Amino acid sequence: MGMSDSAPAEDVWAPLRDTTQARIGLGRAGNSVPTRHVLEFQAAHAAARDAVHDPLNVDSLTKQIREIDLGAPLQVQSMATSRSEYLRRPDLGRSPKDLSAVPKTGADIGIVLADGLSPAALTNP
Repeated sequence: MGMSDSAPAEDVWAPLRDTTQARIGLGRAGNSVPTRHVLEFQAAHAAARDAVHDPLNVDSLTKQIREIDLGAPLQVQSMATSRSEYLRRPDLGRSPKDLSAVPKTGADIGIVLADGLSPAALTNP
């Protein structure tokens, strides 16, 4: 009996693939990855690119925060003037334009919600 007559090998990666979003143990199709996995990667990459460029709906997020009784949130903008500039200059996104609206309360902790590279991460459950 040749190797082609044997039963398919057990997929030892399946249990680990079920626990992670990492693309592991995808198999081979000649010199490449199977077409299904290539298409899944391309779809995930397109969704990630869309997520980066989608604007954050600040008004909706502010309303949601008020509804859960955390008080009135303060809005602070970074030195980046646009999403495009932020993607080119992430250092500007880490620097606040003006902190004068933030009161000095002596609190030990503050909660910061920043859209960064994924506005959807703040608004999608």
